[in-house]
Amino acid sequence: DTAWQQQARQQLLASSTRLQMLLQQHQLHPAGGCAFFHWIVSPHAAAIHQTLAQQRILVRLFDDPLSIRFGLPAHENDWLRLESALMPISDILSGTQTC
Repeated sequence: DTAWQQQARQQLLASSTRLQMLLQQHQLHPAGGCAFFHWIVSPHAAAIHQTLAQQRILVRLFDDPLSIRFGLPAHENDWLRLESALMPISDILSGTQTC
């Protein structure tokens, strides 16, 4: 069904843009990725990973380079949880909070 495929593709791209904008609002600037995820390179990746894990937000942590990968939230409630979990990240990036 090509109509469904086109709609799904548009929704995927809209969700990817939404995730990119949400991350950027919290000083996390994607260095790569695709429509399904965004990849953030940061010397604070481990602290960010731990902070999010404590709030039951799963992201993938990479060691080389030190980075994290965010996947697309599945439901609106997941988007709200991610937005809330990202709030303390600016403290980590500014060096005023450590994990």
